Amino acid sequence: MTFSDFVTLTNQNPRAVLLLEGTREPLHVHASSLTALATRLGTALPAARFRSGNAPGSDELFLRGLDAVMERVELVTPHEGHRSSATQARIQPLGRASPQTLKELVRLSIAATPRYRDLFERYLTDNLPPELKAKARYLLRDTLKVHGCPQAGLAPASGALLYLNPADPDLGGTGHTRRVCTLLAVQVWPQQQWLAW
Repeated sequence: MTFSDFVTLTNQNPRAVLLLEGTREPLHVHASSLTALATRLGTALPAARFRSGNAPGSDELFLRGLDAVMERVELVTPHEGHRSSATQARIQPLGRASPQTLKELVRLSIAATPRYRDLFERYLTDNLPPELKAKARYLLRDTLKVHGCPQAGLAPASGALLYLNPADPDLGGTGHTRRVCTLLAVQVWPQQQWLAW
């Protein structure tokens, strides 16, 4: 798929929501490509919204390229005040999700990453030490980015351009995000498909 094909496909959806994110440690040689791609997408997709977890690394590089369209950026964060320097962006912390939505996020997270079933279930009962609670929040935030939160006006993602860990694409939060996308039939384009755009 070419950049032009991707733009044509995405512009067919007047409410497109694209995840632009990835590993916290992208290869240095790719850093400028992430920022440049985000800039091109911001211009070529005037109706699209762009969603990120606002993490260091790939997320940050993509966000730099969206400076000119920050009003169309949605930052889904694990808690209030998390790295919220992008003031023009819409910010949706996990803590604003309703109890019903949170239960659905836990269900989806378990389906995507079953090895953390206990972590997710204990998060619902507030029965976790602080460091594990933080880990659960980050992964549930990743699920929220894909699933959305309709009662808060956060639409489901319609596609994801992900910069996956080159050594292990299933690793970390980005691997979890990719699995949630697969679970919810959200198209994923890994860097092998878009780095040459």
